Amino acid sequence: MAPFPLIIISLFLLASLAAASPEKEALLAFKRALQDLQALETWVEDDDPNDHDKYLYFSHCEWAGVECRHGRVTSLALPARSLEGPLSTSLFNLTALTSLDLSGNALTGNIPTEGGDLVDLETLNVGNNLLSGSLPVALFQKLQSLTVLDVANNTFSGSIPSEIRNLKSLAHLYVGINQLSGRLPSEIGELSQLRTLFAPSCNLIGPIPEELGELTQLAKLDLSYNPLKCSIPGSIGKLHSLQVLNLVSSELNGSIPSGLGNCSKLRTLMLSFNSLSGFLPEELSELSMFTFSVEKNDLTGPLPSWIDKWKSVNYLMLSTNRFSSKIPPKIGNCSMLTHISVSCNMLTGSIPNELCNAPLLQEIDLDNNFLSGIIDDTFAKCGNLTQLVLVNNKIEGRVPEYFSTLPLAVLELDSNNFTGSLPASIWSSPRLMEFSAAGNVRE
Repeated sequence: MAPFPLIIISLFLLASLAAASPEKEALLAFKRALQDLQALETWVEDDDPNDHDKYLYFSHCEWAGVECRHGRVTSLALPARSLEGPLSTSLFNLTALTSLDLSGNALTGNIPTEGGDLVDLETLNVGNNLLSGSLPVALFQKLQSLTVLDVANNTFSGSIPSEIRNLKSLAHLYVGINQLSGRLPSEIGELSQLRTLFAPSCNLIGPIPEELGELTQLAKLDLSYNPLKCSIPGSIGKLHSLQVLNLVSSELNGSIPSGLGNCSKLRTLMLSFNSLSGFLPEELSELSMFTFSVEKNDLTGPLPSWIDKWKSVNYLMLSTNRFSSKIPPKIGNCSMLTHISVSCNMLTGSIPNELCNAPLLQEIDLDNNFLSGIIDDTFAKCGNLTQLVLVNNKIEGRVPEYFSTLPLAVLELDSNNFTGSLPASIWSSPRLMEFSAAGNVRE
């Protein structure tokens, strides 16, 4: 009875090898198209005398970056291998692929429409290459098992196809840093599993679709550096899983939606370099913010006292707006605060001593306001302070002696009303790299 099972096994192996042969040829065709054939030295031709003997008897399933199952190539992972040359259509004959990662190389050309034939593909990563052309509609029509699609940092053109609605399993979409055009398709709101949408610097225009609010699993949204020229839709407040929102330099107008306060998991909110107006909505006070950046907008009103509720905030960047009134002393209750910038506003009054109750403060930028008073002990407790910029205010009194005891690398005091001579100890401060105090009245 023994020969019969052996025959079955032999036939199975022969069938596997027969199926594998065109896949081996597909891999070799990809290699042959590369400029540097040594980049994949373990991928050897059976009849090439120049190939190393030590690799000659390797199955293609043992080649670098190749994984097989039952003799079929299921994964090809060649990130950052210095591969230069066209993205060969031969790779798309590997119809059992579930993962294809060619990121971080110098591959050129288009993604062929044959890419849509890889119907089992779950991960497609060709980010950080030199690929061009439009994104083939076939990818979005047929690859319904896709969970990760990364085409970022190439030179793709054209629009994001509305057929993206077919990628029902998609969890992570990276299309940023390309030369795309058009709007973010409203159909993207149908991707109920989407957790990451990375689309900065790809020439998208507004409006931001209201349907984006249907992405209840979305944790990271980056549409920065696009000419959106629109307001932030109120539906964004429905993104209850959102942790990071980056809309920096996107030509946004209107106000900051109060509905963002409903995004209970939001930790990083970056809205700098836009034309947003109005007050900071109090609804944001309930968030556990880590990074809050609204620099260079047209925001008004007083700096809200409720900021002290952000016990975990590290970066508080509020410069170049039209905030008025005083610096609220309660900001010192932000015990994790390391960087605060409220420069180029219309703040008045003295700098509160309580500011340095935040023990981790490293950088304080208060320049170009209307701050006054003296700073005798104001910064004495800032034991980690490396940068202090007070330029162009109305601060009076003497420059404190204790500045030399702080780990300051940058100290800028220009254009105030300081009097008296500068402490000699400042000049011997071991860490100080940049110091200026011009435009003061010194006796």
